[in-house]
Amino acid sequence: MEEEAELIKTGSLSGQFPENLIKIKTKELEILRAELALLLQEYNLLKNKQKPEAHFISEIPKPQELLETKHSIESSPNSTNSIKNEEDKVEKLKRKIGQTTFDSLREVFLMYSGVQNYLLVDKLESMLFNRFLADFNLYNSLVTKAQADVYFFKGLKGGRSINFWRFVEILIKLAKIDYPDKEKYKALQDYATEKIEPRLNNEKDKAKIKRLHEIYLSQEVKGFINANKGLLEDIYERYKSSDVVHANRMRIQGFVNLLAKYEFIPSHISSPLAALLFRSVPSTLLFNDSLLYEGFVEACVYVALEIYEGPQFSSFGLSPAQCLKTWIDYLIPRFEEYIEVSSKESKPKESSPKLKENGEKSAEV
Repeated sequence: MEEEAELIKTGSLSGQFPENLIKIKTKELEILRAELALLLQEYNLLKNKQKPEAHFISEIPKPQELLETKHSIESSPNSTNSIKNEEDKVEKLKRKIGQTTFDSLREVFLMYSGVQNYLLVDKLESMLFNRFLADFNLYNSLVTKAQADVYFFKGLKGGRSINFWRFVEILIKLAKIDYPDKEKYKALQDYATEKIEPRLNNEKDKAKIKRLHEIYLSQEVKGFINANKGLLEDIYERYKSSDVVHANRMRIQGFVNLLAKYEFIPSHISSPLAALLFRSVPSTLLFNDSLLYEGFVEACVYVALEIYEGPQFSSFGLSPAQCLKTWIDYLIPRFEEYIEVSSKESKPKESSPKLKENGEKSAEV
């Protein structure tokens, strides 16, 4: 153990072990040293013939100090005992809801909290929890944002984030609303199976988004986009965000407003699906709340393909470029008409001759 500690201390093993493992091993050594010192004190081993050197005896703290140190180490978030307790809780939960459901809940928590270890952390913030509920269409007439916030903040003293176990507790409460007659863990299991896992594990959706991205990158589609760059830039400028945080970026709400303005929503695509396609565009921002011009154009391609390859128009057998062309051709006259009307409404009205004459007379006076 001492040899291992020395290797860790000198850095000989630092490249072979994760940092958190090194910390745990170091704390294990501290606990063992504290326990050894307590044993030496308890059994008076320091007073027999094999008594260690005087300098070693003087380095051993008083028993009460050792107990406090030991308790402090064991209660720290990264201690071996704390991690063991967490692992026990994991196993108990798995037995109650099953491995598949547990894995789904863990994946969701990691996805929205942005952490690598779902244990021992208070990382999921209320805004991201609400985002999760919205993304998975878990809001309904009985589960509103206000209700979800009540569950989230109840008992939360001063903080704005929750750990994995609190996340599970809240989901149990939401599950009992949908399945009031079922035992709470059975309700959670059914809630995850029917409402969370299909959205989380839908490989068809992943393959679909991959295909849409590849189509966007194709030369044919890129050529058509470049040919209509002026129009697309005008639309982008018209509907992009004006707030400071998302300046010069198109937000989801602006994109949905655009589609609703020209009756793509709700006639041909729903708002949740449009938002989902918007967020599916590759982006460096978490959750793709907003996109630059190139991302906005890619989102337009996704929507055009979703509409014109869908059931309503599938019999036409349009190619991806033809889908985008059809979408643009429908949009051009309506957008131009909207711009013309907006220009007339914003143009200041000329004064009537009579008013002008009176104004001049007033000026003369």
